[in-house]
Amino acid sequence: MKTVTSFPSESAIFTHSSEPQERSGLTNVPISSEGSQSFLERPTSPSLGRRVIEGNRRFTDFRMARPDAFESVRVKREVQSGAHTDVNSIVVSEVNAAPGGTGYRYSTGPEAFRAHRAAMTISENGELSVDLTKAKKSFCSAATHLLLGKVLSKLQRNSMIFPSREQLEKVLPHGEEDGVGFWGRVNANGPGFAILMSELGAGTNFWKLNAAKSGDFVKVYWNKHVGVRERGHLGVFMGWKFYREGIYMEMWSANVPNGFSKMLVKINPIRNNYPDINDPTERIPNYYRELGYCSYNHYPSIQEANDRGIPVSTRILQRALFTRITHPENITANIEALPPQNNYLVTIKTRDSNFNQALEKSGAVERPRE
Repeated sequence: MKTVTSFPSESAIFTHSSEPQERSGLTNVPISSEGSQSFLERPTSPSLGRRVIEGNRRFTDFRMARPDAFESVRVKREVQSGAHTDVNSIVVSEVNAAPGGTGYRYSTGPEAFRAHRAAMTISENGELSVDLTKAKKSFCSAATHLLLGKVLSKLQRNSMIFPSREQLEKVLPHGEEDGVGFWGRVNANGPGFAILMSELGAGTNFWKLNAAKSGDFVKVYWNKHVGVRERGHLGVFMGWKFYREGIYMEMWSANVPNGFSKMLVKINPIRNNYPDINDPTERIPNYYRELGYCSYNHYPSIQEANDRGIPVSTRILQRALFTRITHPENITANIEALPPQNNYLVTIKTRDSNFNQALEKSGAVERPRE
């Protein structure tokens, strides 16, 4: 006779031992068989395969495993240990899965705010749910907030974070003013998103361009101002693209005019806005070189991107502040200790600040530690 055995946890799947193990709490179901005595051990999650025991020999039969099961376990373990690369990969996967195209438009009107609230809900069993299709009209900070919600929802569904309903309620938008609460920080002028992640201990803020990785969040500035006179954009960094006309940042957000979409934004090759630009009069600026840009004539023209239907912003990126989420569990774990408002963000709604102060207030460093 053989016995089918159900394991109470996934940990046993990866345990290989020749020593007898105590298997308390297992349910044995006899099945007919010929030959020597053996066991089939089935984990609670059928996607992870079956453990086979023949005498003292133990191995895993993965023929019944779901194809993505191993990646899920690897990501889960590394996210729990704070591995930022896997958080970034989750961000990128959610960006690539985001809807877009016909029917999606950029808007900052009342309808966009109502759609933002309707798109993020908490189910009866306490799970965060985000439906981007309900936000056909959106703006950059709302899109970024919803995308972050998608990441948290995925982590929760995969038992990587364990927020309470009360904690998730604080993540939802409730019409807070700039600098107030969770949503009010995301929607604020200046480094609102970066300051929020710093206050929660959820990630690292940095300004070095060549340290950015796909899946980092980014605040870009169209002008030299921070605060009441700033013109900026918030979204997800997706990579650098090299063209004859210069280096372009690919970023995802709710962009003008197409709403949820990726867009190319050119880096200003002239203005001396970064500490790593020594001589902006050089033909190829230092920060272009640091990103690997070598010759203006070596790359295709940006017109080719236009011909392929890739949106190209008419604005020029003057400055950027990146945020890499390394401890997503802290977003909800620390949210109840978040001060009611951030005074700096409240102040710059009506006053000017500057980029150096934004870096200081957000605790930004040159580059994140690997």
